Amino acid sequence: IIPLIDFVFILFTIAIVKYFWGYYWFSDRHYFDHRIFYANAAGYILIWMLSLFFFNTYHPLHLRDAENTLKATWIGTLAILIIYSLLPEQLRSSRSVILFTALLLTLLLPLYRKWISTTPTARRALFFGTNAQEKEFRELFHSLNYSNQFSYFSNSPADLDLVAIKCKEENISTVVLDPSQYTTDSLLKVYGAVPNKTDVMYLQS
Repeated sequence: IIPLIDFVFILFTIAIVKYFWGYYWFSDRHYFDHRIFYANAAGYILIWMLSLFFFNTYHPLHLRDAENTLKATWIGTLAILIIYSLLPEQLRSSRSVILFTALLLTLLLPLYRKWISTTPTARRALFFGTNAQEKEFRELFHSLNYSNQFSYFSNSPADLDLVAIKCKEENISTVVLDPSQYTTDSLLKVYGAVPNKTDVMYLQS
């Protein structure tokens, strides 16, 4: 669902910029309402989306990573400008629309992604375990009426020293692990590390 939201967000941003730039610079709100601009805009969106994928910003634990999001935005912008410069004059629309759209995306994209992951309906899980256990947890998580909420999982090796940091940085609502993989001291360490608002769930081996 995040890529779809990004698509709509970028599309809406381009629409706003082309409307105001057409009105401000050309005194015509509909100046860019033609096929060439629409074709160009579709290319802009595709390149920015591919750049976001390339920089791994859709990975659950990187959704809030502003640095990667900004890198993706400006690398995508650079690619767009290079391709734009290679187009014949009659197939170009406006370099200003590209730059102003990139500026707005730079300001707003990290903020909206952070907002999405911190809304009351958002639930993020830090998962430590096997793929089979992850499947079980997904089913359990959804059976608890969370099927329409955001759920994120990680199969990374458990580094318990980073649990507290991850819970804070990634707005984790639930930590899930297999108690048979850890000593009693390690499990107590997890309980002591997670914030009060974060639940700890155990999976059976």
